[in-house]
Amino acid sequence: MAEQSLFIKQYRALLLAILHPETDYRGLMEGISVFRDVFSKKIQEAGTINELHQLIGTRIVQQKNKRQTENFFVKKRKYRLYKWRMVIFIFLTSCFMGIVGDYQLKRIPTLKRLSQAKALFIDEDYPGVLMMLREDKIADLSESTRYVLAVSSVHVAALADKQKRGILELLSKKASDDLLLYWVYIGKGALEKALEIAKKSEDKPAILYVYTKLYDESQTKQQMESKKKQELRTEYKEAIEYYSDLVEGKFITD
Repeated sequence: MAEQSLFIKQYRALLLAILHPETDYRGLMEGISVFRDVFSKKIQEAGTINELHQLIGTRIVQQKNKRQTENFFVKKRKYRLYKWRMVIFIFLTSCFMGIVGDYQLKRIPTLKRLSQAKALFIDEDYPGVLMMLREDKIADLSESTRYVLAVSSVHVAALADKQKRGILELLSKKASDDLLLYWVYIGKGALEKALEIAKKSEDKPAILYVYTKLYDESQTKQQMESKKKQELRTEYKEAIEYYSDLVEGKFITD
């Protein structure tokens, strides 16, 4: 992926910048800088995170063994400079190895999952999209992914085809953030959040639809106390009746 490739370039350039602080960073990013030492050449040629990790690990071991077996007949000032450069190199590479590990464990699987969700969307597998994105936080989703989630949510909604077409047309015309977010919350099952948006927008059909969803959901909650469940069902039923009278051409289920 492009994002992963850029990360490898940045990581590789940082390692080379530590070894060659006088070199232009942009040149390191583009790979146009030429090095004579074998280690720098290998870093420049490495194409994966694992290759870079292996090179760094081998280098650290080599330097440690070298310090233990050789006597350094160098001036004290030069030795200190060399020593601190190696300390900084080891520290920063250790930090970046941790960052890369986190990237591999979290970010790459997330990118893969988002790509799969968009592939399902193209195949018109809308329930599959909702299932694929069920664990992702809304705040972490890009605008395009939110659109994919919202449209998928509309497609699986228990609405008449005519109503779905109307909503999808609004979404395709760069609808307000509230409308997009409303259907994102519906798709994620965050019905209370969707209700807040609908009430803020004073969108009566949207309010009515959320209450019908909440009523259906209240009937399937097994862990809720029966008294609490009955109170909610009564509240939702009254709200459904109230908004049904206000909405012309009520939501019609397929």
